[in-house]
Amino acid sequence: MIKKTIKHLSILFLLLLLMPSLARAETRIPAGNMYEDLHLTKDKSPYVVEGDVNLYHSNLTIDPGVIVNGASIYSRWRIQVENNLLIDGRKDDPVKLTKGVILSVGKEKVIKYAILDGIDLNLSRGTSTLSNVKITNTYSAISTRGEKLYIHDSEISNNKFGITVNWTGNTPYSGITPYLNVGSADIVINYPGESIIKIRNSAIFNNREKTINTYVPNTIDARENWWGSIDGLPSNINGMVKADPWLTEYPVFQDDDTIYPPLISEKKEEICCSNVLFLPGFQASRLYIKESTILGNKENRLWEPNTNNDVIKLYGDQYGSPIVSGTYTSDIIDTALGVKNIYKNFIAIMNGMVAENKINRWIPFAYDWRNLATSVPVGKIRYPNNTEKELVKELKALSLDSKTGKVTIIAHSNGGLVAKALGSILDNEGKGDLIDKVVFVAVPQLGTPQTLLGLLHGDGQEILGGAILSSGIARKFGLNMDGAYGLLPSRNYFDKVSSSTLSVNGVNLWYDEYIRYLMGKTDGRIQPTENDTKTPAVLRWNGIDKGEYVHRVLDNWNFPAITKVLSIVGWGMPTTQAVSYSTTTSPVITKTIDGDGTVVSGSAGGYKSIYGDKTVYLNQGLINNDAGWTKTDILHSNIMESQSVRELISNIISTSTLSLVNDETLPKYMSYTKPKAEAYPQISWMTVSVHSPVDLSISNSSGEHMGLVPLKEAIPGHEDSDLMYMNNDIGGQYNIIGDEKYFTVPADDTYDIALEGTGDGTFTLQIQKFDSNFNQIDEVIYTDLPVTPLMLANTTLNPLAVGSPLDIDADGNGTIDIQIKPSKEFDPYLHIESMKVIVKSLRLKSQLENNLLKRIEKIEKDMEKGKADKIIKNLKKMDTKVNGEHWMIKDMNENSKELLLKMVEDTIVLFEKQ
Repeated sequence: MIKKTIKHLSILFLLLLLMPSLARAETRIPAGNMYEDLHLTKDKSPYVVEGDVNLYHSNLTIDPGVIVNGASIYSRWRIQVENNLLIDGRKDDPVKLTKGVILSVGKEKVIKYAILDGIDLNLSRGTSTLSNVKITNTYSAISTRGEKLYIHDSEISNNKFGITVNWTGNTPYSGITPYLNVGSADIVINYPGESIIKIRNSAIFNNREKTINTYVPNTIDARENWWGSIDGLPSNINGMVKADPWLTEYPVFQDDDTIYPPLISEKKEEICCSNVLFLPGFQASRLYIKESTILGNKENRLWEPNTNNDVIKLYGDQYGSPIVSGTYTSDIIDTALGVKNIYKNFIAIMNGMVAENKINRWIPFAYDWRNLATSVPVGKIRYPNNTEKELVKELKALSLDSKTGKVTIIAHSNGGLVAKALGSILDNEGKGDLIDKVVFVAVPQLGTPQTLLGLLHGDGQEILGGAILSSGIARKFGLNMDGAYGLLPSRNYFDKVSSSTLSVNGVNLWYDEYIRYLMGKTDGRIQPTENDTKTPAVLRWNGIDKGEYVHRVLDNWNFPAITKVLSIVGWGMPTTQAVSYSTTTSPVITKTIDGDGTVVSGSAGGYKSIYGDKTVYLNQGLINNDAGWTKTDILHSNIMESQSVRELISNIISTSTLSLVNDETLPKYMSYTKPKAEAYPQISWMTVSVHSPVDLSISNSSGEHMGLVPLKEAIPGHEDSDLMYMNNDIGGQYNIIGDEKYFTVPADDTYDIALEGTGDGTFTLQIQKFDSNFNQIDEVIYTDLPVTPLMLANTTLNPLAVGSPLDIDADGNGTIDIQIKPSKEFDPYLHIESMKVIVKSLRLKSQLENNLLKRIEKIEKDMEKGKADKIIKNLKKMDTKVNGEHWMIKDMNENSKELLLKMVEDTIVLFEKQ
């Protein structure tokens, strides 16, 4: 039987080596540097390499059946791959490479069904999988340096050196305790940073000088392999190798066409199910502090906050370190402020799985999200009674009583970055196989543009419209919080998702210029005051550097092939895509439907590997439309409360360690392909925005409301009757940047829009309608309208016609003074008419009031006659009159004076231009 198997295999390899290529032209690969991906396809095979080729920041992919040779039988070629390597052969159509060297320093390498004849394979500082590969007739078959290498169902034979393991030069061997890997038979010792090698069901024999030669004290886990003899390991071994038990005959290779089938010893039994580690999102763990009172120490919950003062106690210094010490955490947020469910139903699902004995245990790991995601796994997290927990140790402990000996990680939002940092640490320890599966839910893998608005303006960070946390305090909090900087769009975001994330004066800023703008270098701006949230803040250079460090470490890192990964990506909610600034206008926010309301899908789906990991899209737009757009809508923050998400996670946890989920069993509203907006024409949007000192509120036909209301209406008997909070029964979204307000609501209803002046000046009301793809299809603007603290205005927003007249009650007496139609142009007639109403509302002494009204009437007559020169002359006289001593008469205060002056001066400028 043994001889027959070897004979058949030898004949197969001989036939493949001697088989003549079909008559077709060869494709030449010239020597030199390449900066784009290289993809070798069968239709252009055979390939001839003319010299050394260096693929900088690029990938090499070789399709089934491809043949690669050197240009001369007397010289060897070399291909150096800096990124990922995939040699993707098939059992009946293997890849064949001869007489060369592949030097790969990329993160991921997969080689399957390939014959490497005279090929040296050098693998460095990444993860490699070799499946059904034969390496023969070369100097050194495999050399590694700092590599995680998995070999199975392969042959390494008739070489001078079989496997060589080189030292990275970074491991201080003396005086440290090695990490222990407990295998199925005995202990395997591995030092972090050095190569971790595991070999199963393979044949390694007739390697003349050394079968295995290792220069580091790591143990090669090489059990269940054939060494060319029933006696096991040959004598030409240098280093620690665990080979017992070994095979006593040439192995029968498994015909598994997946990219990385599990190791043979791990395929024998499917046990379910793994314990679960849950990592919550940014700001989703509660933070506490013990404070001294007359009655003794009292626990004060700082997050979620009850007041702005709670948040101030969480401030960091200019280096991001907490100013107030002693903060600790203990729990994740089930229901925020007792109103909005965040993880409540998810927690119930997990507790139910333990009660039903599907899993033995789960841990919701609360952490201090003020820290960088990369620091959480290695940092000590304070818990009550001064106890401390370390995430790495928690996962290892969780694996000990798991039915599978492994742990499934569920990670929401920022928790996904924490999960990757945790995984990289375990992988460096050779413990990566402790992680069974990973489910990313709405994770900003590459950052997201909404973070720009949060850090620059405090947008989206206020709580209850500022009643509990104001945008000014929130922005100051974020500026000295390292964790927030890790959520900014990274360099990879610009490369892979969008390069038009930030523009200034019509010019899109590429990454380096974008960073300069964030630090205030482009325009030389200084840090604005706390209350001036309209002016973009100046971000800390060391915060930006720390945030980019997170992405340098994590963006291109992948879990080992043995760990299955699924990303759940939200889609269908208006999501900030870009921010634009100019010297003449306020920040302009561009939105896309391609996101979950906070994270764009390109980032949430940004985890990419070559191990066949999956991405599932959740159609939040359709969920919320079907639910009628209520305040319980599924957004980024509460996406774990989606029934579809909870059902899918439950299914994933409940499968064996070798399965994920069938394509046909996805819950409702989910798909493996990204939804297309045009398939949902019933979902469209309207954005109502006001610019300048005006409060905005919107009510739909059912009486549901969006806007500021007194806090006492939400909390009866609340002591502070002056506090206002943002009520949002409609299920819309809002951005507030200083006195700029953007309300986005579904375009499936008729709305009443109410405006209330909060200061003196002018305001602009803009209404935009968007289709299901968030392309603008209609727009109306009411431009530069006069406003005082007395002004009230209202209009109706009809989804079929967005141009209703705007009724203005200039003095707030309940009578409509002016009714205007939309116009993008400044209307001097409107301002003149408004002047009369405002002058009358100021209750000036009759002599001054009559004087001003007569001048306004004269200007109106000049307008009717088209006498522009007289209009300008009378306007200037009026300007002088208002600016003179008479303005100080009772009831003509400074604000009223400034308002009239601005109205007059704006009208003068317009007529002078004409």
